[in-house]
Amino acid sequence: MVKKVDREYFKNFFKESVKPHVIKMFSDTCSACRDLEPDYDRLAKELGDEFTFVKFDVSTDEKVSDVMAPDGVPTIHFFKEGRMYEIDYGDGYSYDYLKDSILNETNLKKD
Repeated sequence: MVKKVDREYFKNFFKESVKPHVIKMFSDTCSACRDLEPDYDRLAKELGDEFTFVKFDVSTDEKVSDVMAPDGVPTIHFFKEGRMYEIDYGDGYSYDYLKDSILNETNLKKD
């Protein structure tokens, strides 16, 4: 299950010990974001025991958007063991590409 979050979610994010997170930055007006939705939801169902999947609508908070998605959306971050990475967009975020990036920690750019 994917949880939609707001700024409050991130206030304590780095203070708490959390299981690995996959964070999707999106906008309802972004067609690539809408195309990504089924694959992201599928991954959340499949990998939800190991990872927390959340999404943040960048149109709701400019400050969070500027920090977490400075190059636009969709942007997906991977957070594990106190480190935040951006999953490289490459040729797009396909299901297989994202799954490999998360499970094998490939295609990651240090934020």
